[in-house]
Amino acid sequence: MARFFYNLFWPLGLLLFLPASMRKMIRRGGYRKDFGQRLGLYSRVARENLRPRPTWIHAVSVGEIMIALKIAAALRERDPSLNCILTTTTT
Repeated sequence: MARFFYNLFWPLGLLLFLPASMRKMIRRGGYRKDFGQRLGLYSRVARENLRPRPTWIHAVSVGEIMIALKIAAALRERDPSLNCILTTTTT
């Protein structure tokens, strides 16, 4: 039953929050650059940087990013050939 209401109200919520989200994106700027990556569409250069398969670290907050950078540095000390990718949702 909860799923029914979620599916019913999701499009309505999307329409209500879309204008505010668009204003926020325009104000912050930089959303057009590499926008396809948000949808999983990578350029040839980006795909080449992902080979060989990297160690992928994802962080959300600024504190997590700082820790993730230390973890990546420690991993690279152990294996200098290791390819690390850090992704984040923080602007």
